[in-house]
Amino acid sequence: MSPINPMALHQVSRDDIEVPLVAKACKDEAFKKALISDPKAVIEKQFRVKVPADIRITVLQEDVNHFYLVLPPSLPPFSSELNDEELEAVAGGAAKPPEPKPTTEPVPPPTYERPKCGCLCMGTTSASGPET
Repeated sequence: MSPINPMALHQVSRDDIEVPLVAKACKDEAFKKALISDPKAVIEKQFRVKVPADIRITVLQEDVNHFYLVLPPSLPPFSSELNDEELEAVAGGAAKPPEPKPTTEPVPPPTYERPKCGCLCMGTTSASGPET
């Protein structure tokens, strides 16, 4: 596993961090216990990065009767007012894009697949949630 450049940490996806941690926790009980008890230290050691002090990480382990739904951070309120550039684009009578042609082929639904590691371990990291 190559280290993540601390300067480019904001460019790394959550899956780039979460997937290898979950996979290793499923295979290594000592690693899982360390990840649950001190996730910042484990992430810093594993990826050779410094997690900022204001970032909280909570690791939760689901079981067959209890699962967690992690919501993304709240976004700032949406403004329905157009800025000057957007107003110029619509004021000039910008044409609508052509309507798509109907098709008879069904569109497959989007899928999300969590890593399969063969155990009940579904640990997730979250910036908020119940502390363990």
